[in-house]
This record gives sequence, C-alpha cells and structure tokens, in this order.
Amino acid sequence: MVSKVIEGNGGEVRVPKGDEEEERLWKGRKGAFAAMGVISSAYLTLDSNIPRSKLPEVLEGVYRIASRYGLFVANVFHAADGNLHPLIPYDPENKSSIQRALEASAEIVRLALRAGGVVSGEHGIGIEKLRFMEDYYSSSDLEIMERIKGNFDPNRLLNPCKLLPRLEGCKAKDENLRILYKRPLEVE
Repeated sequence: MVSKVIEGNGGEVRVPKGDEEEERLWKGRKGAFAAMGVISSAYLTLDSNIPRSKLPEVLEGVYRIASRYGLFVANVFHAADGNLHPLIPYDPENKSSIQRALEASAEIVRLALRAGGVVSGEHGIGIEKLRFMEDYYSSSDLEIMERIKGNFDPNRLLNPCKLLPRLEGCKAKDENLRILYKRPLEVE
C-alpha cells in the first residue's frame, strides 16, 4: 500500500535486489553526514522526532525557516519513525553565520514540538537541547526526572549540566554552559 501511495504521487520505490545493492543504498545513507564536509567545515545536527503524518508539513516548515535565515539545510531523516536530522552548515569564523544557524535551529526544534514531536528522537538531551526541556515537559515532569537522577547520582558527578535544565552543580569552568542556557542565541 505504501508503495502505491508513493508511486501515485510521482515517487519511485526501489527495493534492493540482493546484498550488494542493499549495501550500496546503506552506504549512501551513512555517508550523508560526512558529505556535508564538502559543503561546510561545520554544521549543526538536529535530532527531533515528529509524528510521521506531519513529515511533509514539517519539512516544508524547515525549508521556509532556512530561507528566512538565508541558510542551506540538508534533511537527513528516518521517515519510517519520524526522526529528523536537519543539518545546518555555518561558518565558524563568522559570528553572524553562527547566530543565524542557532536561531534557525531553535525555530526548527520548536516547529517539531508544535507538530506533536519531541525534543530528541534518538541522541538524547545534551547541552544545546536544555533550553527546550521546559517547552516540552511540565515542571512536575522535570521535578520527577531530577529526583530520579538524584537517587542514582546524588553528588551530580555524571553528565553535569546535561539532561535537566537545572545548572546547579556545574563547575565554575562551565560558565559557557550557563551562558548557552540562559542566553542561548547570543554569540559572544
């Protein structure tokens, strides 16, 4: 049925005819991130998960956001499970380029959340996603997560400053983390 829908909309369905062809298709998918090195020496990789039914709408939104910021965005994703990995190239030597990439990435994550998605599809919550935790989870949810983490890590030694948006316990040398969380779109 899926094949008929794709073909009915002008798409092509290719099923590998043997191990060699299957390996070639996987090689193309796995090489997508490395291929970005030809476009830019640096890029942001996003990781949101959305309902599959929202994929066309969200992809259109991603391209609108990219256009507004004057950015190229490559979309690499797992269509079957709704996992999106928009790749946003930027010039690490150009503060304006970094700023535009960060602002566009925040808009893309919030677009995914509005579409019924989640902050992370498979790579977890790191430093850059802290600012979205309160957009997705209630304060009660975050409090429960904090209590669970506290039971396993009472001295806050494991992954400090990650997963939960509370920055207490971060070492003084991590002042940049505080700046990223409190003022996430300002580039100094």
